[in-house]
Amino acid sequence: MIATYASYARKDTRAPLRSMVVQTITCLVLVSLSLLVHGTAILIVLGLSVSGAAAAAACHLMVRMWRTLGRRGTQRLTPSLLRFIAGAVIMAVPAWLCAGAVSRCAGPKVGMLAAALVGVTVYVAVEKLLRSPEMEWLSGGLRQVLARAQRTPAERRMVRVTLPAITKPTFTERSRGQAW
Repeated sequence: MIATYASYARKDTRAPLRSMVVQTITCLVLVSLSLLVHGTAILIVLGLSVSGAAAAAACHLMVRMWRTLGRRGTQRLTPSLLRFIAGAVIMAVPAWLCAGAVSRCAGPKVGMLAAALVGVTVYVAVEKLLRSPEMEWLSGGLRQVLARAQRTPAERRMVRVTLPAITKPTFTERSRGQAW
């Protein structure tokens, strides 16, 4: 995501588009593997397919960025990528177990929904425990949205504009003929 913003900031819209093509093709190829498995293993294959495709696109875009930027950057890709992979792998197990247990009781659709909710919850918790800067950005953005939502409708409509203070000229400025 950051590499996409960096590409846009450098007026490069082609690199993110090409990376999205890589992600789409990778996802389609990996999702087709779900036809070979049965039961709740389908969820694991689908989850890993989407995660793997996103990782492939991120790597593709970062390699393109490294070529144009050189070694001057301050942020490292490897820790972020490792946190992403750890979150994806750790969330797969509880999501799979939840999908199996819930789908036996309430059906496959409810099982998928429950597995998705458990997967998202576990992934966010893992990223938060690993102190991912992306999660800090997300929580900061959510705090802003919640703060806006708690305002009254009148406060939302109010435009806050701070104008500079207008001071009256002193007597000496008036006597010199300076405009007010």
